[in-house]
Amino acid sequence: MEKKAPIVLFVFKRLETVKMILDVIRKYEPDCIYVFSDGPRKNYIGESEAVQSVRDYLSSSIDWECEKYLYYSDYNKGCDKNIRDGLDDVFSKQENAIVFEDDAVPTMSFFSFCNELLTRYKDDERIQYIAGFNALGDLELIKDGYTFGKTVPMNGAFATWNNRWIECDFDMKQWPDNKKNKLLDNIFYYKELRKQYYKIYDEEYLRIMTAWDYQFEHDMLSKDRLAIVPKYNLVTSYGFTEGAFHPQKKGESLRFKKMMTANNNQEVLGLDFKPIVSRNDVYDKARQKRLLEIKGNWFERRCIYAYRSVKDFLYNNLSEQTWNTIKRIVIHGKG
Repeated sequence: MEKKAPIVLFVFKRLETVKMILDVIRKYEPDCIYVFSDGPRKNYIGESEAVQSVRDYLSSSIDWECEKYLYYSDYNKGCDKNIRDGLDDVFSKQENAIVFEDDAVPTMSFFSFCNELLTRYKDDERIQYIAGFNALGDLELIKDGYTFGKTVPMNGAFATWNNRWIECDFDMKQWPDNKKNKLLDNIFYYKELRKQYYKIYDEEYLRIMTAWDYQFEHDMLSKDRLAIVPKYNLVTSYGFTEGAFHPQKKGESLRFKKMMTANNNQEVLGLDFKPIVSRNDVYDKARQKRLLEIKGNWFERRCIYAYRSVKDFLYNNLSEQTWNTIKRIVIHGKG
């Protein structure tokens, strides 16, 4: 019997989605599971209780025979540090893993997809990770069961190998040279998007912002690697719903839901055929255009980017009460 890849689950306070994720993981019955629970933030009313309810559920609900490692932080590390520390620990012990955040609910076929391709590309260091989303929905841009891209979303569900993680340049030492050599000009098709990513990587390099996924992505681009992207979404994201980081207007939520929802009628992917390992430019261009909201004329696109920047700034600088008031206004049109 093929060895099952270990599962790594990062949680915080979203009990409903954690239950949905664990219901699927239980059917997969991994031989090994790691759970990393971040601690509650100070002065956030009800957060301690919400975090504890998730921990209580997990402690009692991982009820199949397996190696179980539950790590419950006494303080709030923040999403990025919680994930970075957790995967550092996992990949010091495991050769590969399937990773979930608490807003990504997999289909059963995601596990077989990952297990097959983790084995197939174990020694092929042209590949950085395996994604659970194509972020386009059911568009027929991917002809085989999967293809390869350079701007492939992680969005809370992916699989990778220990050497890709351990050898990752999280300090982004190569960024000054990559920037000088205009690395991103051949990767991002839209001027506004290139400008946005140059700014993001500048901030990551200067430690103004520390997001593990941007660092991991930069490492992939710096090493001229690719990510595997499935023909269909094999995971459903709840990262754009109530309780998620970004509040969304109704129209935005519906659009993201369509792009980031798995179609259970199309779960079975043919993995017998092995596509040539090369970048699918058609997919990457469509992915950048749709997921990153490249639409309309130049002025409309700049307005979208400004809107997203303001959301990030407000979330990080306002009190919980003020932030929640703004969410109600944005989402429901009332205070």
